[in-house]
Amino acid sequence: MTPKPFVAFASLVVLSALAFGQFVRNPKTEQPICDKLGAVAPGAVETFQQATSAMDKGEFQQAIPLFQSVLRQAPLFTPAMRRLGASLAASGQLNEGLTYSRRALKIERSAENLASLAQLLAYPTPTTHGTDEQLRMALPLAKEAVEKYSGPDDASYLRCSRSLPLLTRVWRIFARPQRRSCRSILG
Repeated sequence: MTPKPFVAFASLVVLSALAFGQFVRNPKTEQPICDKLGAVAPGAVETFQQATSAMDKGEFQQAIPLFQSVLRQAPLFTPAMRRLGASLAASGQLNEGLTYSRRALKIERSAENLASLAQLLAYPTPTTHGTDEQLRMALPLAKEAVEKYSGPDDASYLRCSRSLPLLTRVWRIFARPQRRSCRSILG
């Protein structure tokens, strides 16, 4: 029988890889986002779409300047903030990424912004999971995101809701008074 801590850790690694995997966005979800941007900065829509496409392909270094360009034209556009935050974090600039994601959440406490910040805290890069403290902060954000979400079944929300039990389990394992390191779990 495989020890529970190992299963939880292995699940976290797999989920982290899935969280940053390439996926297709729901056009019905994306169109209102682009329409909202078009109302304040019509010239930024194509750049935003290019940035999002680059991010979804894992081309974070290409996405970063494009999202920054969008934010110069629409400084309060939270979808660009959260996606810039995710791209920065995935490229190794976690603190900057968290800053943008937190700013987006402060401006608009939406399910999207909550889920994005929770994901960054739980899985800062495609190959790492968050610290104990980051996991503790991610769990209530993810729960609130799932509670607030009322749109069509988009892959990012399904991923977020599926990760709740795992985040809870991992937190319980690592939050014990005698914290276990990854090495001690793996043997």
